[in-house]
Amino acid sequence: MTFINKYRFFEMKIFFVWICVFTCFIAHVCFAQTVSLSYPVNNSVIQRNTLNTATVTVAGQLNYGDLTVVVSYRFRPVGPTGIMGAPGPATNLTLAPNGMFYALPVVNKGWYLCEILVNGIVYTANKFGVGDVFIIAGQSNAQGIKDQSYKLPSGAGIPEWVVGASEDKTCTRKLPESFTNLFPLNTADDMKKHGPLGPTGNSVWAYGVLGKLISDANGGMPVAFFNAATAGSSVTEWKQGADGVEAKHPYTGAQVCLGYMGGSVIPKDYYGQPYTALKTALNYYGSLYGVRAVLWHQGEADADPNVNAIYKASSAADYQSKLQAVIAKSRSDFAAPNLTWYICKATISKFGPVNATIRTGQGNTPSGSTILSGADTDYVNGSAGTTTANDGGDDYRADDDTHFFEGLGAIKGLTWLANKWAATIGALTNPVAASYVPLLLYSKNSDWRTLTAPSGGVQYHWNSTHINNQGVAGGTSSVYTTDQSWFGMKCYMKDAIGNWHVSAAINIGHYINQRQGVEFPGEQQHEEPGFELNTYPNPFTNSFTVAFEVPEENCQVKLDVIDIQGMVLKTVVNNPHAKGKWQYEVKELPDNPHGILFCRLKINDSHTVRKLVRFNHR
Repeated sequence: MTFINKYRFFEMKIFFVWICVFTCFIAHVCFAQTVSLSYPVNNSVIQRNTLNTATVTVAGQLNYGDLTVVVSYRFRPVGPTGIMGAPGPATNLTLAPNGMFYALPVVNKGWYLCEILVNGIVYTANKFGVGDVFIIAGQSNAQGIKDQSYKLPSGAGIPEWVVGASEDKTCTRKLPESFTNLFPLNTADDMKKHGPLGPTGNSVWAYGVLGKLISDANGGMPVAFFNAATAGSSVTEWKQGADGVEAKHPYTGAQVCLGYMGGSVIPKDYYGQPYTALKTALNYYGSLYGVRAVLWHQGEADADPNVNAIYKASSAADYQSKLQAVIAKSRSDFAAPNLTWYICKATISKFGPVNATIRTGQGNTPSGSTILSGADTDYVNGSAGTTTANDGGDDYRADDDTHFFEGLGAIKGLTWLANKWAATIGALTNPVAASYVPLLLYSKNSDWRTLTAPSGGVQYHWNSTHINNQGVAGGTSSVYTTDQSWFGMKCYMKDAIGNWHVSAAINIGHYINQRQGVEFPGEQQHEEPGFELNTYPNPFTNSFTVAFEVPEENCQVKLDVIDIQGMVLKTVVNNPHAKGKWQYEVKELPDNPHGILFCRLKINDSHTVRKLVRFNHR
C-alpha cells in the first residue's frame, strides 16, 4: 500500500469513527428533549437566614417521550464578574409522569449557576444567589429620577450579583407582569440603567453602589433591591394609603396618581396609593424571594413649609405615629410581625433647610431590634456639622437643590448616599424567608390532563402568559383540567395572608412531536408540547444553520452554542422574538478539541438542546 493510499485509508477511518460517534448521539437523542427551569429564577437572590443558608426551589419540567433518562441538577459557584468555578456534585431528580421535577436543597450564601443535566449533558442553567433582599420606600430621593441625562454612578466594580427588577407598576394596583425580569445593576445598557427598578423605582439610582458595599461587608454576597417609593409623597399620604382612603398629594392637592399617564380620573381608582406599591413589593417579590428589611427614605415633603398643613405631619409625634402605623400595616399585610425597617433622617430640599421637628419624629420612630435608624442624609458626616444643602460649589445635590447627584466634581452625591446607608446596616436580624413554590400534582385520563395546586388559597389564576392577563377558562380553582395544548402554564396562587405563590411553568397538551433533525424509523410520539430546533448540516465543518419556531408572540429567545461542559462558546441571539419561524447562521466558533458541541435554545422558561459534531477535515 502506497503512502498516499495509507493516508487516505487513515482519513477514511477517522471519518468512519466520526460517523459512528454521530450515529450514537442521534440514537441517544432521537427524540429531542425540551427542559424548562422555572426555579431558581435567573438572576434572583433568595433571602439568607442567620445561618447564611436558604432553602432554594429547583423546579421545572422535562418534555420527552422516554422518562427513563437521568435528570439531575448541580450548582457551580460564579465570581463577581461571571467567571464560573468547578461544578459541585450532581443530584438526581425524580420525575412526575409528565416530566415535572421539584427539589428543595439548602444552599449556602453565595452566587451560583444552577445547571440541569439530562444523561450528564447540561441542558439549561440559571444564575441565582443566596444573600439579602431589600425593599425601598419613601419619596424621590429613594425612588430615583426618571431622566435619561441624569448622571448616575458608574457600574465599574459592582458585582453582577447586585440585582433588581426591570418592571414599572407606578400608580397601578396590578402586579408586575413578570417576577423573573431581573437584571444586574452594573448593566452597561444606559436605557436599562435609567429605566424602571420595579415596582416603582425610576433608575438604578444609588443601589448598585449600596449593593456592592453591603456585599463587601458580608464577604461577597448577592443583594437584590425592589423599589416601591413615590416622588413627593408625605408620611400623611402613606398613612392614608395604608388605610385605603383618599390620599391627596402634597404638591397637587389631588388624589395621588390621579390621571397618571392618561389613566383614570376617578379618585377611588387610586385609593391605597402610594402604599399599594409597598404592599405589592412585599406580597409579590417578598413572598417569592424573602426580605431582609425595608429602607425608608422620606421626609422632605413633610419638612416643606410651603405644603398645606393638612397634607403633612403636624408635629414630631404626628410623624412618628403615622410612620409607625405604616410599618404596622406592612407587617400585618405580609404576616411578618418582626419585618425590619430602617428609618432615615431626611428633610433638606429646595424648599427649606434642616427641619428639627420632622427629624425628631424620624429619630423617635426606631424601636427595639426591628425598627432601626437608617441614613442621616441631611448631614455630610454623622448627624451634625456641615449639611448636604447646596452652597453653589461642588455639591451633593443636583441643581434642583433637592435630589442627590453624581456630580462632575470631587463630590459624588449618589455614591455618598450609598455609603451613608451602608454604614447603618449592621448584622442580620429577623430575616423573612422566601415562601413556598406550589408543587403541582399531575394526572391523565385519556386526552384530559389535570393539574392540582395546593389547597387553601383564596385566589387561583391559571395562565400561560402573565398574571394580569385573563386566565384560561376554568382556571380559577386549585384544580385545572384541560384537553388543550398549553405552553408554559403557571398557577398563580394567593394565600389567606395576601402573599402570592407561583408554580413552575408546565407544558401540557396533546401528542405533539418534538423530535428534530433527520427522520428515523420507529419514531414515537409523546405528550408534551415543545418547540422545534433543527441544525444543518450536522456534522458540520465551519458553519451551520439553526432553524426554530417560536410558539407565541413576544417570547424571550436566547440561542447559545455550548461545549460538553456546558460553557457558552457563542451567544447567537438574546432578545424578544415574534411568533413564527426563525433561522440563524452560526460561524466563527472557537476551536473545540472534543469535536462535540451543543446548540441550546431557550424560549421563555423552556430550553431544548441539539447535539452537533464538528468534523475538522484537512
